[in-house]
Parts: sequence; structure tokens; C-alpha cells
Amino acid sequence: MNARNQELNEYVLRGQGISRTKLNVMCFIGLFIFGWLLGMAFHQMGKKTTGLCYVVPLVMLLIVSLTAPGLGFLVPVIYIFGWIHANTVLSRLQSLARQRIAEIEAIPSSDETADDLLELALLESKVLRRLDQAMSVLTRAIELPGGDPQLLNLVGDQLLAAKRFTEAKQVFERALEDAREESLVKQVKRNLKLAERRARS
Repeated sequence: MNARNQELNEYVLRGQGISRTKLNVMCFIGLFIFGWLLGMAFHQMGKKTTGLCYVVPLVMLLIVSLTAPGLGFLVPVIYIFGWIHANTVLSRLQSLARQRIAEIEAIPSSDETADDLLELALLESKVLRRLDQAMSVLTRAIELPGGDPQLLNLVGDQLLAAKRFTEAKQVFERALEDAREESLVKQVKRNLKLAERRARS
């Protein structure tokens, strides 16, 4: 991962990933019935704290407005501001992803590493939601030796989400070969069992 793109790295490593359509559908529904969905949208972008900074004041304002109705108008104002903020964050992340993709694609093919291609596949699938391009890159990555276990585990997650269970199983097995951190080993083993179960069904 590129150290200069810390925000993008946080999204790739810790965010669940979200499309523009899903973000706006969640926020639209939250506007009427489930306001905490705004917080969930931020959480899926790896910004749980930012989401809480909107949801907590919204809840407090709703409670206060029961006794001070004049403050009730602030609830939709703050919510809509948060909705716009979420879209701005996603746009920035997508812009950073395109810049990083251009950097990786500028690397001569003879100098490409498995980690370069795994990162590229994650950016395509998780940030830009372009699964076909991600699968094409992943095919190239698997042909190269090595690969960071954490990146392999994240790619396996994306394959599971895409219902590519056989490929996910192969990627998790490869991640397990070099994984050393106990928490990562447990996570990969759990994901591998899931992939194996889904592949058999």
C-alpha cells in the first residue's frame, strides 16, 4: 500500500466498501425511518467515528426536540449535511483510487509484484466497484509468487462477496501459507472454512 494515501489505505484495509448507489439508498431510507443508516454508510467507508459524530447529535436533538420542538428543524439539516459529506468522502476516495491505479499501471510489467496487483484488484473492486477489471488483475496476481497475507485475505473477501467461492478458497489458502499474526491467521482460517462450505453447496 502507498504510504502517501493513508485515507485510501484505511478504506481498503478496514472499510467494508460501498457503491454510490448503495450509499444514497441507505441515506435516503435513513432520512425517513432509520437515521442510523447515515452512520452505517460512513462505517462502510472505514469512517466509523465520523458517522458517530453525526448520529449521536441527531439522536440527542431528537430527544431534546420532544420538549423543545423549535429545535426539531435542525435534525433534517444536520442529516442532509451528513449525507452530502458522505458523498464527498466517497468521491475523494474514488479520486485517490484512480490516481493510485494510474501509478501502479505505470509500473513496467517486468517490475510488477503480486502486492502491486493485489492492491490494484482491491482498488478496482472495493473502491471503484469494477469487478470485471478486478478479476482480470487478480488472475495476473495469482500467477506471481508471494503476496501479502493481509492483502490476499482482503481479496478473498471480495471474491466471497462476488460468490466466486472456488477462487476465494485458493486465495485464502495462499494467505494462510505466510500469515504469522495470530488474529490474521484466525480470520483467514474462518474465511477459508466459509469459502469451502460455500464451494461445496
